[in-house]
Amino acid sequence: MYLGHDNIGAIMRVGITIDWDYFIPDALKGTSCQYETEYYLLNWWRGFEERYGKINTSGVEKRFWSVLRDYFLLPNTVIVSDSHKYAYDVMFGCDLVINFDAHHDCFDVPKPCDVKALSNSYFDEKTLNKVRMGCGNWGGFLLRSDDKLKFIWVNPNTYGKFPFPREFDDRIEVCGNENIIGKFEDLISLNMGHKITINSLHICRSGAWSPPWLDDKFIKFVLKSEARPIVVGPRDNWHPLLSRKNVCRSK
Repeated sequence: MYLGHDNIGAIMRVGITIDWDYFIPDALKGTSCQYETEYYLLNWWRGFEERYGKINTSGVEKRFWSVLRDYFLLPNTVIVSDSHKYAYDVMFGCDLVINFDAHHDCFDVPKPCDVKALSNSYFDEKTLNKVRMGCGNWGGFLLRSDDKLKFIWVNPNTYGKFPFPREFDDRIEVCGNENIIGKFEDLISLNMGHKITINSLHICRSGAWSPPWLDDKFIKFVLKSEARPIVVGPRDNWHPLLSRKNVCRSK
């Protein structure tokens, strides 16, 4: 994928969004949670351990931030949400989005795409041609809203590489854990050897895909970013825990 700029840091706005399920190898066992319904979020994990066994993180999260800081200059604030659909607004306006995620979240949305109709659509639950923005298609909405946007999906190689719409082939690059460092080095080369400034940073708990018994690890992961967390979206059980750590909540 050619990014189209000789100096990525000087010209491009770059965003990083991180789905907590990137670090959870077995989060998809028996799941059908793509709709993120309230009923599902409240009831799915009850009895999960008895049915499928207790799942845990991969351990990659322990060294994640130190690796990122070798290549990127991270912002002072990070937007934190439960659903990954909030990445749409956080990443809107970026020229390059790097998505660390077990899924690409770029499933297609219909054409034509009205950018004004898309903006903040998940807050007032507007729809576009009867397709609601959600955790599985926010990236598709974003790609539709800007035909120059480039998208890097960092896949943990746990679930396989889900196919995405063919028309996005030249705009989405898939990297696995085994070659992501090489990609970071390529970006540094494009940036004249300098670290790349990240303009937007987002982390989602992905409560439909990750179990609540990993919430303490999730909170520690957010705080290790050393950025001030701003929580958006509906209140969940983990929010009060996070708010005790000097967190600002958006209105």
